[in-house]
Amino acid sequence: MKGEEREIVRLGKWLPDRTHFKENLHNFIYALLIICLMMIETLLPPFVKRGVAWYSFYIGAYLKYLLRAAFVLFIVLVLEKRPLSSLGFRNFKKNGLFFYREIFWTIILCLILLPGIRFAPSQPFYQNLSQARLLFHAVYILLAVSLVEEMVWRGFIFSRLSLSTGKLLALLISSIFNSLWHLPYYQKFSFTQGSSLLPSLAVTFIMALVMCFITLATERIIGRWNVYPVIALHWFGDIGFYLLNKIL
Repeated sequence: MKGEEREIVRLGKWLPDRTHFKENLHNFIYALLIICLMMIETLLPPFVKRGVAWYSFYIGAYLKYLLRAAFVLFIVLVLEKRPLSSLGFRNFKKNGLFFYREIFWTIILCLILLPGIRFAPSQPFYQNLSQARLLFHAVYILLAVSLVEEMVWRGFIFSRLSLSTGKLLALLISSIFNSLWHLPYYQKFSFTQGSSLLPSLAVTFIMALVMCFITLATERIIGRWNVYPVIALHWFGDIGFYLLNKIL
């Protein structure tokens, strides 16, 4: 039982409970700390100044995502002394059926959300990339953006808030801050494209809610939550469907 508690197989209750909150106060503090660090960090300038070389963008971006991952991994592995499975990274070797169920539901959810992918705010950026850079960017989106963002926002922040404040508040708090966290990027995008910030923020908030619900769906369907489906859907939503449509 203690092993399951350390692993966080099940998330918290739906509604906040004062007694439950006091028992899980450390989870709330850790989640709040990471939210503050993420909001401060996203306002910092890139580690590597973007110059003429295209790879300078990726060097700086990878370093920033490495810093984001380090924040969370330090708390999980050092302060909480929990395994990576507490972030939703499950081992499927002993229970292969779990893996196939989640792959199935990921595909179904991706197909359902496919019509809305064309509204993703980042799509115009890909149209200016060569095929080689598009493939390079797809790898970057998978290894840095999708993996790290889902580990931080769903794997850590949403799960810790769910344990302390309840799932309902965790949905709202994590999704609101996840949307605001993208604000500097959308400000630059709206300036270059001459568009409004509100549609981009609204889409991000809705997608953040969807990712949280998918995380809860894995808990409901197979009995334990994980982040693999949301990582896959994040990649498909950001660039995967665009890449497939361009290749096909």
